[in-house]
Amino acid sequence: MKSKAILAVLAAMGLWACSGNDSPRQAETGDGATDASATNLFVAGETVASQSGEFRLVFSADPFPAQVGENELVLDLTDKEGNPVSEAFLAVEPWMPAHNHGSDQEPVLEALGDGKYRISGISYTMGGLWELRIHVNAGAIEDDFVLGFQVPRPTRDAS
Repeated sequence: MKSKAILAVLAAMGLWACSGNDSPRQAETGDGATDASATNLFVAGETVASQSGEFRLVFSADPFPAQVGENELVLDLTDKEGNPVSEAFLAVEPWMPAHNHGSDQEPVLEALGDGKYRISGISYTMGGLWELRIHVNAGAIEDDFVLGFQVPRPTRDAS
């Protein structure tokens, strides 16, 4: 029987330490992937390493850049050797570190096969720096990603 990916939204649990720093830093690993151990601003199509380096992901986003309201990502998850990770359990949490809160709705996770996962219903409730915290459990290997997105503040209509 094929395992299904499970979504767990951890919004009120605060399982990761938060900082009010709105100035993310960019770091790279030795293999050209971006280090996800701190809040980094990411762009679609970029290879990102998990915090301990066990996994890599590349994502596409709709819309990109992220916006206030609903957003969707498709993740391409591999192990550190580049093999697709299809039977993983993922926990996903949108988090706004400057305000120390999560989102008002739970994202929906869909396993697409061959290491691809769709996360829809990602709701950013206001503009500012947001993190998408992703915990991956693939058998005996667990690791985390923290993807940073600068969500533009909506402009008010002057009329």
